[in-house]
Order: sequence, then C-alpha cells, then structure tokens
Amino acid sequence: MTSLSKARTQRRRALRRTITRCVALLAAAVWLLPVDAPAGENKSVPAGQDPSGDPYVIYMIQWRGPTETDRGFKNYFDQEGIPVKFVVRNTDRKPENIPQFVKEIKLLQPDLVYTWGGAAPPLVVGRFDAVSPAKHIVNIPVVTCMVADPVELGVVPEWQSSGRNVTGTSHVAPLDVQLRAMQAYGPLRHLAVIYNTTEPGPGVVVEKFRELSSQFGFRLSAWPVPLGPDGKSRVDSLPDLVSEVAKSKPDFVYLGPDSFLGANRRIVTEAAAKAGVPTFVSSEVYLKSAEALAGVVSRYYNMGQFCAYKAEQILVQGISPEAIPFETLKRFSYMVRAETARKIDYYPPIQLLNIAEFIEN
Repeated sequence: MTSLSKARTQRRRALRRTITRCVALLAAAVWLLPVDAPAGENKSVPAGQDPSGDPYVIYMIQWRGPTETDRGFKNYFDQEGIPVKFVVRNTDRKPENIPQFVKEIKLLQPDLVYTWGGAAPPLVVGRFDAVSPAKHIVNIPVVTCMVADPVELGVVPEWQSSGRNVTGTSHVAPLDVQLRAMQAYGPLRHLAVIYNTTEPGPGVVVEKFRELSSQFGFRLSAWPVPLGPDGKSRVDSLPDLVSEVAKSKPDFVYLGPDSFLGANRRIVTEAAAKAGVPTFVSSEVYLKSAEALAGVVSRYYNMGQFCAYKAEQILVQGISPEAIPFETLKRFSYMVRAETARKIDYYPPIQLLNIAEFIEN
C-alpha cells in the first residue's frame, strides 16, 4: 500500500473512532434493514456499532438481498487471508432506501463501498457529470459489481477510467456476441425484448439492440412491463404479457440484465416455455433457477470474486480506483437448459454440443 493510501486509511479509521458515540445515538433514529451475518472470519457489523480496528471495513449495498455474487465477493477475502468486516444493507429493490445508506456511509467512513447491480450506482455515486457531494459518495472508494453497461448508465465516461473514486465490473457479454450466439442456435428474424422501465439499465439494452438490428438483419419488438397505479412494474401482468409476446411469433424472447425480471424469473420463463417460445438470457440466474432456454452468461460467483480482486487492488495495493478499468470477465459460458429444450422441442444444433454447458436440473 502506498504511503498516501495508508495515511488516508489511518485518517478514516481515526474519524470512525471519533464519531462512535454519534453513530450510536443516531442509529436509533435512522431506519436500517437487518444484517445477515456471513460465515467465517468476516462478520457483519450491527447497525450503529463502530466498525473500527485492524480489519478493513467494507459497506455492502445489496439490491435484492444476498446473491451468489456477494458470496463470491466475501469468500475471496477469506481465501486470500485478508481481514475484513462487512456492514451489509439490503435495498429490497427500493431506490428510496439508498439515501439512508449514503448517510450511514458518511458517518461510518468505511474503507470501501460495494454495490450490486445497475440501479444503485447512480444513486450512490451519481452520474460522472452530475455528482453532488451532498447526496453522493465521493471520498470513499466504491466498487460497483454487476453493472450491465457503466458508460451508458453514466457511472463512468469510459470503460478505461472513471476519472474518480469508482471502478467495477459488468457481467453482461457484449450484445453483438449474444446476437451471434442466438444465430448459432437458430434463425433470428424477430427478436422480442421484455423489459422493466422502472430501472435505467434495461432500456439502454433495448436501444442498443435497436441500433444493431439492421446490422444483424432482425426485427426488434420491445415489450415494457405494464405499471400499476403506484408506478411500479406489475408482477401479475407478466403471464398475459408473455402470451401477447408469443402471439407475435418471435424467434427468441430476450430477458436482459433486469432486476425486476430476475426476481420474477420463474413466472416469465415458465409462461414462455408453456407458450413454446425460446428465451435467450443475459444472466445465469434465469437458467440455474428458472426455465430459460439458453444464454451467454457470466457466473455470479466468479463475478463476485472478480469484484473482490478489484477491491483488493484498492485496499491492499493502494491503487486508485480511477486507475482500475471497468471490465467484464474474459470468458463467458454458453448455457442451455436441457429440460426447457425438451419442453418446447427446440434443441441446439450439433455444432453447439461441444461448446455449450447443458443444465439438467
């Protein structure tokens, strides 16, 4: 670690000790979600407790509760023998919860902040061209994990450098790679995309597919999830929406990096399989614990480990986040769910048999 980084860490820990009593008093007034204690030496810190001492303190913001990504992230530090304490908070997919977490981060002054998914970073660190020190985290390193496209989302101006105290990873294979993977499975003349409009990321994917449609020679139809009176996407609308999509006879229905659809993946994929519509997906969760047909994906656990490696570069090696590029994994997995292929009677061509991973359960 550089001398500058050590000095910053020492100052931050000293500040945490100074504000211990303030945090204890304020904790009763600040609404905080429960903390899940991870296994091993890495122990979560109860709300209001001062997480000072030798271990690095990492504040984790989950978007929809614990994931395999979080597990991979935590396990990395145990595997590398790096002492860490975690302060774990869950937004429960409610962006209105994040300002409270930002306030707590500013009080606790952890060594690093971890966020999951594309919805949280704009609220935690702000767009790169619209940062407000009053509302966003600016002086504490932030690693944002599982962000579909950080440039389109405005988290960073370019993949190579954020130009500030932020870095992270994307789990989504380039869209042209995914389109070629669909074409390798079967004809692609009509691609239907079901997406949630209450998060910024899914809409970005739709527009990029629209740009690529002429190059790849397919027609794109976009199907937003209906909203309820409260402005939130309606879970009860999904079966009927899938039925309407099926009537348009797409070659594939695409389910992208979408937290709402991911949380309701069984409803969507079961409805698609029942209608005999092939689904192509961007995340392994649709294949491992739902009935999607195929996808080119990054393993969530591996993504967590990759994010933790970037955190190690910051904490242990003293590398500035802006010097660490935003990246995807170098290799993706082509997964096919065999049960779904049988159910809709749509099997992959023989040339995919040697490269695809078949999921049997």
